[in-house]
Amino acid sequence: MYRILTVSDTVRVPPSYFTMDLNSAVQKLIQDKYERRVDMENGVVLKVWNVHDVTGGKVVPETARHTTMSSTTLSHSYRKCTKS
Repeated sequence: MYRILTVSDTVRVPPSYFTMDLNSAVQKLIQDKYERRVDMENGVVLKVWNVHDVTGGKVVPETARHTTMSSTTLSHSYRKCTKS
């Protein structure tokens, strides 16, 4: 069964990404974090797209910027089949 989910998270944006557009940087980081991962509750996250609501941000000296965002994800969940 495929599901479309909305995920909200706070991500760490390393200084090497500061030269990129913020939405593009956050999308890449979120894709790296969620895509092709198995989550016990949501199954396998297949695709992340439509990163939106990129807001706020707090710069931590000499480490990174932390930004809150939401994105849309497509996941596939499966149920374990048991023989009767």
